[in-house]
Amino acid sequence: MGLSPTDEIKILDHGYLKVIEWWGSDERIVEAARMSTGKGFLGWGDESTPGDEKLLRFLWEHKHATPFEMAGLTIEVQAPIFVFREWHRHRTQCLAGSTELHFDLPGGIERRGSQLYKRTIAQIVESFEHSDFARNRIRGMMLRCVDEDTYEVSHTKIVNAWRSGEKDVYDVTLVGGITVRMSMDHRVLTDHGWLRLCDFEKTHERDGVFVSTIVAKHSRVAREMPVFTHDDIASEEWRPVPFGDSHKYEVSSLGRVRSLYNTRGKLRAVPLIKEPTPTASGYLAVSLSVNGTSTAHMVHNLVLVAFSERAEFIDYECRHLDGNGWNNRVSNLKWGTMQENASDRVEHDAVPRLRHTYAAIESIKHVGVEQTYDIEVAGPFYNFSANGMIVHNSYNEMSARYIPLPDVNYIPTIERLMINSKTNKQAGTIKGAAELDHSGAEMFQEKLREIYERAEALYQEALHDGVPKELARVHLPVGRYSRMRASANLRNWLAFLTLRMDPAAQYEIRRYANQVGAVIDLLFPRTFQLFMKGFGHER
Repeated sequence: MGLSPTDEIKILDHGYLKVIEWWGSDERIVEAARMSTGKGFLGWGDESTPGDEKLLRFLWEHKHATPFEMAGLTIEVQAPIFVFREWHRHRTQCLAGSTELHFDLPGGIERRGSQLYKRTIAQIVESFEHSDFARNRIRGMMLRCVDEDTYEVSHTKIVNAWRSGEKDVYDVTLVGGITVRMSMDHRVLTDHGWLRLCDFEKTHERDGVFVSTIVAKHSRVAREMPVFTHDDIASEEWRPVPFGDSHKYEVSSLGRVRSLYNTRGKLRAVPLIKEPTPTASGYLAVSLSVNGTSTAHMVHNLVLVAFSERAEFIDYECRHLDGNGWNNRVSNLKWGTMQENASDRVEHDAVPRLRHTYAAIESIKHVGVEQTYDIEVAGPFYNFSANGMIVHNSYNEMSARYIPLPDVNYIPTIERLMINSKTNKQAGTIKGAAELDHSGAEMFQEKLREIYERAEALYQEALHDGVPKELARVHLPVGRYSRMRASANLRNWLAFLTLRMDPAAQYEIRRYANQVGAVIDLLFPRTFQLFMKGFGHER
């Protein structure tokens, strides 16, 4: 009976591999290549056309890699930790070195606010490469992330950081100005779930999709330009602006400002209503010419000074009674003390705080080839804030910080233990060492089981005694099984197979790579056939 995409494939003694999802096909790869000609998919083996089989072979043999990024898959794997160490070298999604990671300083968090601290991902990687002291400092920092259950802003920690080599990178710019430079495989959190950058390649796929961001914004108080009814306008009262060239401007009881004269000093037939500009502090401002110099003025100050006596309120501030700094009606404004103003902001939650929100994509532009970097963060959500945009790891390994690791360990078979090649670097022996016989292999297995049992006993004892989970696990052997989910496009999966299906690769990672190859053969048979031919194997 043949392999099915839904099968759980058993590997080693307790390992497995199963497909979570896949996208694209051999046909989609060819369609992507033909997109520039508008011909689309022509049909395999059509004698009257150049043939998609021939085109697919041409793309592969001439290393036109981009079309192969239009397909891919996500898998779940259970494997020994030492196998994952080999696997993690093949991370595919990357960020450019200038990307800033957003941290919070502990003092700001203690005050239930935020105190932004930025470091570029290149600086993070350099710190990891520099020393244990620098690496541990970085690991202790509070990196912003999003709780994917509640969408509240939270924090995570960096586990690892590394260089990922030179790759094609793209500037992803959101409406509002956030820009992140990343590879085509990188995933971002959207209102449609986690999407790869390549998913946004076509304009129609980008429309209606909004990207998750972390910004400082108000919660309960809406900031919207005021809308006035016919009755509001009919009862509106205008008074001269009480600053500078007061005869040029008027301010109204609704909080509107108008210019009575044009730039040549001539009286306008119809006064011009000035468009206010929102400020970073949550208010509205207008620019007025005062004694020949253009100066910005807060609209609420213009209204309150024009419509109320100020003499006895010299040291007072303007209060917005409903907490909305854009509502500048006379009825919403009042002079008050600094303490009263602060109390208003607390009551109306008018202080900007870090909040999760969404922004539309403005543009995606290819900017060339750059050195790229990647980080691994602690779970359970494995996302982090890059320039304010929420992005993701490409590999999600089970976090022993949050849940206990299963008591499942790798015991090599007798046959595996007796493999002893002097030419295979992965399985080579110390010069002059004796060949392992059957009884020696059995003895090693027994000692290994004893080590696993003692390690598990200490692990469970530490958890029971309240030792933090991330420290209770420090002694666990690399033969302990863990689980992860890995997602990549077809181009990167084939790059992984090139190294890990090679006979020189370690036996255990090769077993997993062979099964990944079997899945790709099932889902993308024509592409895999070309890969195997280039790999030196005909099917």
